[in-house]
Amino acid sequence: DSPNDESSLLKAVQNVHATIDKEIAAGTNPNNVFVCGFSQGGALTLASVLLYPKTLGGGAVFSGWVPFNSSITEQITPEAKQLSRNPFSLIASASTVYVDIYSLALSLFFE
Repeated sequence: DSPNDESSLLKAVQNVHATIDKEIAAGTNPNNVFVCGFSQGGALTLASVLLYPKTLGGGAVFSGWVPFNSSITEQITPEAKQLSRNPFSLIASASTVYVDIYSLALSLFFE
């Protein structure tokens, strides 16, 4: 499947959300939940945290990409679009600059 395969991405996001829900139900504070991923997992991390209905501790993307089609961006709540909601980091490699991926995603997809 392509990196922009929306239905597969959303199914994977549901799986991540189910795992997060189990941890929160077991007593974990959502602010202590951090989602991290490498490559395709990094793209899944970004989508999972931005589409999750509660504020989480944050996410880290290692060598990933922004997996959003316009229909997915429409599902991101106004709260999730706030820079302070979920901190993100993107690390492309050991020799590249540390980038705030959440700010990057917002600048690419939101006004």
